[in-house]
Formats: sequence, C-alpha cells, structure tokens
Amino acid sequence: MKSVNNAIFPNIALDAAAIRTAAIVALVTFALGLALAIGLWMPGAVHTDPFFIGPAIRFATTGEMKNFLFDWDALPNIGDRPFWYTPINFYALGYWLTAFGCSTVSVLCFYATAAAVSSAGVSLMLSRLGCSPLWCFGGAIVSWTSFYAATRYGLRPEPLALAFFFIGLPLIPSSRNVLQCTGFFLIGLGVITAPRLTGWAVAFAGLFVIGVLDRVRTVARNVAVGGVLALLLFSLSIGFEFAAFYEVFSAHAALRTRPPYNSQMLLMASMTSGFGKFNWLGVGIVLLLGAAASLLLGYWRSVGPLLITFVLGYILSLFTGGYGTVLFIYVAAMGVWGMSGPAPSAAPWRRLMLAICVVLVGAPLIVVATSYFQAAYRSPELWANYRNIESEVRSHQWREVWLDTFSLRYVFDMKPPDTARSTAAMPLRLPKLAYEQVPSDPDISFVVSQRLLHALMPDKFPDRPAVRVFGREFYINARPEIYFISRDRVITPSGAPF
Repeated sequence: MKSVNNAIFPNIALDAAAIRTAAIVALVTFALGLALAIGLWMPGAVHTDPFFIGPAIRFATTGEMKNFLFDWDALPNIGDRPFWYTPINFYALGYWLTAFGCSTVSVLCFYATAAAVSSAGVSLMLSRLGCSPLWCFGGAIVSWTSFYAATRYGLRPEPLALAFFFIGLPLIPSSRNVLQCTGFFLIGLGVITAPRLTGWAVAFAGLFVIGVLDRVRTVARNVAVGGVLALLLFSLSIGFEFAAFYEVFSAHAALRTRPPYNSQMLLMASMTSGFGKFNWLGVGIVLLLGAAASLLLGYWRSVGPLLITFVLGYILSLFTGGYGTVLFIYVAAMGVWGMSGPAPSAAPWRRLMLAICVVLVGAPLIVVATSYFQAAYRSPELWANYRNIESEVRSHQWREVWLDTFSLRYVFDMKPPDTARSTAAMPLRLPKLAYEQVPSDPDISFVVSQRLLHALMPDKFPDRPAVRVFGREFYINARPEIYFISRDRVITPSGAPF
C-alpha cells in the first residue's frame, strides 16, 4: 500500500493486508459484542427502546409489519403501519428475530453484529487513506468501543444505518462498477434506514466521490443505479403507500426534530456531563490536537480536506434532522483517521494519540460493563421478582398492560403480551398513576421500573445510584427494581415501598 502523505482524497487501492485487517476487526469486535450481549445484556436499556423494537417483535411473532408498543398522544391517528420511521430497521430486526428467536439476547446480538460490521467498514476506510494495519485496527476498535459506551441512545436504527454506510463508503473508489454501485446502494440504504445520517453521508460520501471524478460519467451512472435500487427497497418496505408514509413520517419528524441551535446546546451538555467528558469531549480534544499537529508538520494537503469534511458533516447533521448528538460519537471516533491518519505511522505522537483515544472511550465501557457484571451475578432476588411479575401478568387476560423499557427486557424478555402498551412517550393517562396510586380499572395493569416511578413520584421513589464501581457511585440501571401494579394486587421488590 503506497503512502498518502501527499494525497488529498481517499482513493488508495485495498490490498490483501487491508482486507485481512478488516476481517480481523470484524471477528474480534463480533466476539466481544456477543460476550457483552449474552453475558451482560449490553447495550443497556433506554426509554425509547420499545418504539424501535415493537414493530420487529410483531413481525417476528405474527408475520405482520404493524405498530406495536408505540403510543403517543401527539400522534393519535398514526394507524397500524409503523410509518413514523422508515421500516428498513424494523424488517431487518424482524427477520433476525424470526431466524434466531425473539429474546433480549437475540436483539442485543443483532446490534452487536451491526457494530462489528461498522467497525470493519471503519478499518477499510482507514485503509483507503493509506493508513497502516495497526492504525486501521486501533481506529476501528475506538469506533466499536464508542458504540458500547454510548448506551444512552439505546437500540435505535442508527447502528444498522452506519453499518450500511461504513461498508459502502470504501467501495466508492473501486474501479469495478459492480462494487462502486454497491457502495452507493449501501450508502443510500443507510440514509433511508436513519434519515438523520444524511448530513454526515453527504459530507463524507462527497469527499470520496471527489477522489474519483476522473470517471465522472461512470460514477454518475453508478450513483443513479445504486440510488434507484435503494429507493426501490424502501418502496417495497412501505408497500408503495407513499401518501400514508409521508403523512405519518412528516408529522412525527415535525415533533421530534430539534432546531440546529437546540441540538448544539444538547450536544454541549452531553459532552460536559457523565461519561461524555471522556468519550465525547475528551476524544474531540484529542482529535483537534492531532489535526493541529498534522497541519504544523506539513500534512495540510491531506488533513485539510478531511478536517473540512468533518466540520461540514457536523454542520449538515444539525440541519438534516438536528440529531448530531447521536451520530457525533460514532463519527468522532471514526474521525481519528481524518485528523492524523496521513501522518507517518511510526510517529510517537500519533501512537500516543491513538492510545489516549482508546483509554478515553474504553474507561466508560469498563465502568458500565463492571456495573452490569455486578448486577447480573449479585442480584438473584431481582430475577426472582421479575419471574414473579411475569407469572402474574400471564395468568390474567388484561385489556391493557402498560410497560416500560426495563420490564420489556427483564420481565418479558422481549415477548410482551399482545395487549402491551409502552410508557415511553408518557401518554396522558400515565401520570394518573402518581395520583391514584393504583388503576381503578381491574383489567389494566402497570409493569414499570423504579426509574419511571421516580419520574412520577420523586419524593416517594428517590433516584438512587444503581451500582458502586471503584469507590464511586454511578446511575447505571443495569438491573432495575420493577413493580407490578393493578387494582387488586401490587408486587414490589423485596423491601421496596409503594
């Protein structure tokens, strides 16, 4: 692989070493991801998980792609079809659950696979820049670690979208039309899977396209073919119901999309709180220092376009969905190559920079994994409570069973009753639980975590740290306390109040 010290665009040919490194990255990250998923049930639960998992569960159990566990008073006429988001991720996860069974571990293994594929794509992109196998492997591991450290975003469609995007991007410079067309198809599919990826996709795909403009007609044809194929797959996923999809999707987007300024403020708050100080702010500072060092050492022809692309991608992400906060951690970790990748691989400062990034994103993952380990193997009474609640729910024909993300995962193991409804969007009737204590209707029950009850009744249910690690307390809900509440019976964790 030739040096790219004087190159401007990522158009270095992929050789056997590059492909071998990407394969090693995929195997290592896949094995680690499976270990975290099966042994510790990571990534952790987030309150919006039922939204993004519900339709896939319904598809796996009934063969129908319909709304499930999505209740929002702001969208009362949403209908049966899950058109509040593009259904690509719903179908992909649904087919996965059909093949490997519907369970928490199965769902988490799906996301572990997406993370491994994304990491392999990052390694291939580093190779396109001419980075050494060591730097490719290290940058990919940083990216993978960031995925598991960013558990606050839950099981959203972005991991699958980024897997498509990261694999498609290094295929753009290919001299073979089939591979280049496949690359554009995967990038288009990634944008359709998670439309908030559009800003980053435009910036980074544009950088790769500029590097092959000597074949402009061929590239234009491949862009058209790949784009049409991606749109065709999307059309099939919505059953060609374009009007119905647009009505629901646009209504949901209008409610959820943040203005650029608010998105920027949210990002700054996330970077300065909790683990964000490590894997967001810390990595960001290291990247800027690496870019500055590369520029001072004379690698401006390589670093300049990449730095501009990174900044442009972030700005566009604020205007194309306002959700730069989710994608920033992936692209920031992957952006290590963009800031200092073109520098000599043997440079001591470069290796030090990579080591610092690994520590910054690895430390939160160690803390989170330690807390999950403690909770998984030192809380048998919680597991007994989960099974007791599940037995109570299964023994009665409830008209409505209201559950949150923790009960979906730990009590029902991703197999909730057909009458289940999610509390994720806090429907208007849910706050009544705080005032009435128990539902008045005998056919309605709540299976909710202590965390949700704290939001409704903070005085009665204080938000206490879930685990102590290295002498410090962390608010990590690895194994939460869960309550069953109905008119005739209340089941609480041992010693817990109600």
